[in-house]
Amino acid sequence: MHDLYELAAYALALTKYTGNNDWRFFKDVHLEKAHYKCPICEVKLDNSAQRSSKKGKPVTIRATIDHYRPMNLYDFLKYEHKNFILMCLDCNNHYKQHTFPLYPPESQRAESKAELSAENPLIINPIFDDPLEIFGLIFIQHSDGRKTLELKPKDGLNAYLLEKANETIKTFDLGDCDMATIHSVESYRLTTHSINYELFYELALARNNKKQFTLMLKGNPGLKTYGFFRFIMRKQFEFKGTSF
Repeated sequence: MHDLYELAAYALALTKYTGNNDWRFFKDVHLEKAHYKCPICEVKLDNSAQRSSKKGKPVTIRATIDHYRPMNLYDFLKYEHKNFILMCLDCNNHYKQHTFPLYPPESQRAESKAELSAENPLIINPIFDDPLEIFGLIFIQHSDGRKTLELKPKDGLNAYLLEKANETIKTFDLGDCDMATIHSVESYRLTTHSINYELFYELALARNNKKQFTLMLKGNPGLKTYGFFRFIMRKQFEFKGTSF
């Protein structure tokens, strides 16, 4: 999403936003750029994804616009449009909430826009950060039979980026998942990881067979709209589990 701000649709949204301070003007352009998927967990944001609530009622996983740096810690960014990022309902409300850790932990928090460049955030920003520079993929077959596609820190990271990878994975439950969870949101996060495993497993296996790989993409061109596809193209993945 690195060129989001260069889009004509974004400029139009910004024109509407100026003077109104309503983040909803940016929702559609964020969604379109993200191919209607959460940039964090890649759950579909076309209102087709549903999970159960604590009471068993259906909950549609909708798109939200979040303050990357939360308002409770950065009140001077409340209306700053470049502080808005797209997330699914669960990544925003259940996982990230109002947390925003920095590296190192004792760092002084910025108190103005001019001081932001001195911060080292530990949560990925999908607009400015390239996941390929921070993460790798793991196709995991667990001992209980569950299969999940998870993130891991990329090999060779410096101390800051390694901590950023680990903190992002922990914050959003993107790796080292607890298979025994009974929380409705966390259970659905496991379901999402399993769906993504099934979507990309065969494609990853075929990565070194150009003909088979091309045929698979021709049969399912929608795979190219996922961020995971870039990892497959770069061969930045591995397999782990009982049958490998």
